[in-house]
Amino acid sequence: MATRQFNTFDASEDVGDNGNAAGRGYREEKVHIRVQQRIGRQCITTVAGLAEDLDVKKICEAFKKNFYCKGAVRKDEVILLSGDQRTNVKDFLVDQEICRGESIVVQFNYDCFHSTASRIYLRNGVVVLAVAV
Repeated sequence: MATRQFNTFDASEDVGDNGNAAGRGYREEKVHIRVQQRIGRQCITTVAGLAEDLDVKKICEAFKKNFYCKGAVRKDEVILLSGDQRTNVKDFLVDQEICRGESIVVQFNYDCFHSTASRIYLRNGVVVLAVAV
């Protein structure tokens, strides 16, 4: 009976000192996605904290093309997008492997939700949120 020799593979080879996959280009810092209230019912989504080695202008162009929205990059490498694009941005960053889902922080601004919620009222001691669809 012939013996087979299998290739040995060490999965911990890429892993950095603290257990993160530092060898794969992932960031350890957090990426912050915020929504800011503008005039009237308009919101602006800001994306801050992307890695310095990434081309932020190309990422902004991809956001604009995929989400059909307007966008710009500030001097401090913050991406501004028109509208509430929080879930779109998070899904895009994870799908394109720009950063992990655990390193993305989605911050809410509850002032922006008056555009989707038609009214909040009290029914039998329970707060009810009626959402316009």
